[in-house]
Amino acid sequence: MIRRFLNTKLQSLIFTLTLSFAGAAWANLGDTKEMAAKRYNASTRNNGNAYYYELTDGVVMEWYDADDICDVVCYYKMTGDMTPWETDSLSAANFPASVKKTDWIEYKSANPNVQAWITEDHHYYREIGKVPFGTEGLKPALLVATVPGFKAFMEEQSTK
Repeated sequence: MIRRFLNTKLQSLIFTLTLSFAGAAWANLGDTKEMAAKRYNASTRNNGNAYYYELTDGVVMEWYDADDICDVVCYYKMTGDMTPWETDSLSAANFPASVKKTDWIEYKSANPNVQAWITEDHHYYREIGKVPFGTEGLKPALLVATVPGFKAFMEEQSTK
């Protein structure tokens, strides 16, 4: 039991360190494709405006608007679960410091496997849970977005 706990903590630490050493920061909302390429290297594939970047223990998806600005980021963890520390750290890195923990209200997600929140001003959105990832099945994920970006992303994905 202790060994499993330590292995889970080690996997969590490796995932987080991989993200932190992949570039100068985790904050991807507002990125351009060029910034993402510097942070993660070239994308391994794309699906419409969604570009995927492979990490040691996960995948980062960034969705770009018509101006090539990242409005949606999803972190997929391929092994183990995401810890609250990981989700809190990644969320904090992506949202402006002006967005406080008390600014979030629970939001009803269409996916029963995720919890979702939206800021009171309806500008930012985030969800945490297990989502389908290709043929890999359900994977732990954290999605952060601007609300307009999330709506456009969902519209684009629904047509595919």
